[in-house]
Amino acid sequence: MLILTSTSSVILDLIRVILIQLVLFGHLNGYFHLVNWLSPPAFPFIQNIAVSGFFLLSGFLISYSLSQKTGKKAYSFKEYFLDRLVRIYIVFIPALLFTIVIDLIHLYFNHGVYRFINAFNLKTFFTNLFMLQYFPSIPFGSNRPFWVLGLLWWLYLAYGWWWFNRRFWHPRPIFFISILLAFSIIPLVSLFHGRGQGLALIWLLGVAVFYLLKSPFFTSVKLRLSPLLSVIFFCFSIICIFFTKNEFGLPFGILLALSFLSFLNSLQSYQQTIALPLKKVFRIFSGYSFTLYLTHYPIIVFILSLNLHLNSYQYFFLLFLIANLCACLIAQITEMKTQSLKNSLKYFNRGTIKP
Repeated sequence: MLILTSTSSVILDLIRVILIQLVLFGHLNGYFHLVNWLSPPAFPFIQNIAVSGFFLLSGFLISYSLSQKTGKKAYSFKEYFLDRLVRIYIVFIPALLFTIVIDLIHLYFNHGVYRFINAFNLKTFFTNLFMLQYFPSIPFGSNRPFWVLGLLWWLYLAYGWWWFNRRFWHPRPIFFISILLAFSIIPLVSLFHGRGQGLALIWLLGVAVFYLLKSPFFTSVKLRLSPLLSVIFFCFSIICIFFTKNEFGLPFGILLALSFLSFLNSLQSYQQTIALPLKKVFRIFSGYSFTLYLTHYPIIVFILSLNLHLNSYQYFFLLFLIANLCACLIAQITEMKTQSLKNSLKYFNRGTIKP
């Protein structure tokens, strides 16, 4: 069984932080064009590249988590579903409510420049609540990044269903396949339709990284070559995306996955531990990263509508700071309480908490 070292876990947290901050940077750069060579037509959207990296990381971590939990104790699809439900919705529902508040204020003060009126209604709210914003609906209100969450949710369910039933589907093949297809509709649609074509495959490449990392074949690769291989594959992935301009393309995804695989392989052999103060800093930023992703865009849209007469650099740093600060504050009562809520649900499910 693959066991991530303490250093690997901390670095993966750091990677998640960097990716989410790059999404924020990419959206701000799209408005203010501070770094023109990191935006179209010179280069693909940096925020989309970060989303691809996040999907790759997510596929790996979900596979790793399932391996750990099913290898140590009885763990069912019901428990997995509740874990995913808590992890996603403890952040998503506050983000939906936050979007309503921000957009209502936006409409009140500056109705004429609000351009999301077709997405700000009860129908879109409930389709988002049930994770249908990738297809067939659209993201709610001004929160355009919600589209990613709809695809990610159904990937979680489809893969989880396959994982828990892969050995026992023969007595009830029709039931197993029907549920799997139902969970897979949106990931399958994403292969041919919508903004994130190819992201589902990149998520599955993250799953493949997990299986390759624990395989005897790959662990036999000389560890001193892994850092070099990681750099080489990463450079090739950048070259690939520079020419293809496709942030969600399979060639880019494969090269990025190979770089990630080699990097993890080298991390697993890293002997030195990361200093405790650094760990705490990484944990703090990681603790609100998901909230930052789901709340930053309405803030950007609203503050820009106020016409504060700032220059591009002032706007950039103001919005970067406000987005991080708001996410950190919201996460104190949402994302950072995820584990305690999971524990409460487990106790309740086992009958420990009685009416």
